[in-house]
Amino acid sequence: MFRSMKMRLETTLGVRGIEHIGSTAIPGMVARPTIDMLLYVDSIDDALSFSKKLEPLGWRTDDLSDNPYRTFSKYHMDTPVYRLYVVPNGMDWGEDAVRFRDRLRTDWEVAETYKVLKLKAAGVVGPEEDQMAQILGDFVRDVSKAA
Repeated sequence: MFRSMKMRLETTLGVRGIEHIGSTAIPGMVARPTIDMLLYVDSIDDALSFSKKLEPLGWRTDDLSDNPYRTFSKYHMDTPVYRLYVVPNGMDWGEDAVRFRDRLRTDWEVAETYKVLKLKAAGVVGPEEDQMAQILGDFVRDVSKAA
């Protein structure tokens, strides 16, 4: 699914180098059914032209706020099936996502630890949700910085 969408997006947007990130990029990882992708651009202004090309194909612009990156999603029913993060070159968030993915692909123990944390977080409701989100975020940050 990733490869075919990558080819379609690269052709539509006239770009190369879309990366598969997120849990679906890790073999054997538990994941929600959304394929996360990352595209580096020279300027965030490039994302503005992407909106015009993606919207006729059923993609939604998730935000055009003051975030340093932009997000586009393609939905099936009300569930995002694909999410494209358009990130300026050199932005830590994008580099961290790739380092984290690469570490989990090559370090079984770290991947299993993350899987257990994700499964635990999936069953948590109420005030503990914020605490689990923080634990997951800290884990991702620490692993990507150590990679």
